[in-house]
This record gives sequence, C-alpha cells and structure tokens, in this order.
Amino acid sequence: MRINKKYRSVIYFGVFSAIICGFIILFLFPELLPSHYNTWNIIISSVIAGAAGSLVWALVLTFFEKQRIFKVFHTLVKPDSLIFDMDGTLWDAADTYTESWNLMFKKLNIDRVMQREQLLERIGWEGNKVIAAVLPEFDEQTRKEIYKDVNGIRLQLLPQNGGILYDGVVDGLRELSSKYQLFILSNCAKGIIRIFIDWAEIDDYITDEIAYGVNWKSKHHNIKLLVDTHKLKSPVYIGDTAGDGEQSRKAGIPFVFVSYGFGKTDDYDLKFDDFKSLTSYFMNL
Repeated sequence: MRINKKYRSVIYFGVFSAIICGFIILFLFPELLPSHYNTWNIIISSVIAGAAGSLVWALVLTFFEKQRIFKVFHTLVKPDSLIFDMDGTLWDAADTYTESWNLMFKKLNIDRVMQREQLLERIGWEGNKVIAAVLPEFDEQTRKEIYKDVNGIRLQLLPQNGGILYDGVVDGLRELSSKYQLFILSNCAKGIIRIFIDWAEIDDYITDEIAYGVNWKSKHHNIKLLVDTHKLKSPVYIGDTAGDGEQSRKAGIPFVFVSYGFGKTDDYDLKFDDFKSLTSYFMNL
C-alpha cells in the first residue's frame, strides 16, 4: 500500500522526536540505560524505533482513509457551505469546448486541430495559462482577443449542446441545498456557469457563482471573495484536480477530491469516487 504523501511528514516527525527523546534519556536519565550503551547506540536505536513506529502510524492513516473512514482521525469542521468546481466535478462539456476551439482555428485559418485529450490536459487551468499553451506564437493581447472569441462561440454552443451531467448531481444538489449553502466556482469564462445552471435546471439550489472570466483572478482569490461576500464560516471546496487542491490550500479551506473527474491528486482532506457517496456523506454529517 502506497503511503499518502501528506502522511510522510508523520514519519519525519516521528524519527526526529525519537532522537530528541533518546538524547534526553542519555543526558538526564543515564541510569535507565544498559551499561554498554553509548551515544551512537542511542541515536541508532532512536532512529529505528521512530521510523518503525511512524511508518506503522502513517500506513494505518492511509489504510483508514482508503476505506473511507478517515473521518475517525480527521478533525474536519462541519461545513456551513460547499463550493463546487464545475468541469470534471458537476459535468463533462469537454466535447463542446473542443469544438469551440476548432471552429475558431477554422475561422482564423490556423492549421491546427484541438483533440479532446489535449483539451483535458488543460481543463481547469486559468485562462492566461491556457492561451499561452495553445497559442504560443501570438502575443498576449492577441491571445486574449482570440480566447474571447473562443468563449463567445462556447456561449452559443453550450445552450444547445450542453454536456454530460455526472450521475447523481442534480438529485444530490437538491438534497445538499436543504442543509448547506451551495456555490459554483470555476476557471471558465464569464457567463458559462450561468448557462450550466440553466441547462441543468439547478438554479433553485445554487446560492451564488463566480467564474475566472469575471475578474481574471485565481480560484483562491475568488474563494475568499465568496467567503467574504456571504460571510461563510467553514466552507469546503470540491474539485477534481491537483490544482483545485492547491487553490483550496492557498484559500485556507479543506479540499474534497472527486476521483471520477479529469485529474488526479493525493493531496486532499476527503475523497469520493461518485457524487452519490459525496451527497450521502455530507447529508449525514
């Protein structure tokens, strides 16, 4: 079983603490030691004992987390609100996004075709990073103008083409909204979250939403903006990529990872493999 990265510090701390304890015994309570023990015996014994004990504890924590009973050990404060990522968390609209790029390439006579797999590598990125990767031959201002047109095409396509809702999302949001304030925060263009809300018919369940395209700010900034605007006390962010986890950490709130989306990460506070399990967990908190 592979140890979750966030528990490796447990091993380091355990070894360090064991060495310190060994020196305390050596200098303050030498009478407790066998007569043949010297400083090196103490150091070696402490390192071995600390490493072994900490390794076992880290494995135990990892095991319980994989069994989805990590809440026994994790003191996650009961949230008052849930902030959801959109793409890869609530729905999959990658095919429509891909089509919008290809229509723009055709319009500008750019000899390039965006594949779904290429788009998925960048989905969830901030707009500036996306356009730098997709349009490296253009200057920044031109990139932004092209990206604005790409998003204009998306705003036209999405109401008709939509995307694929993940199983249990609509029913889950309806249930969760009876207990929590629900928000959607995504690195997408202004207006796309609203189209998604209308398309999925979930307006009654969502308190507010904010997109990267509103202010071109990172997710951690916009998380804090929602927290301040709505006076949230204990929100959590729910997403599907390592970037979502990083932004949650920067915002100082817990990160809930959904593994059915587009990304992978080992850095999370809670993990769910489907939306129904997520709904059940938070409804029973």
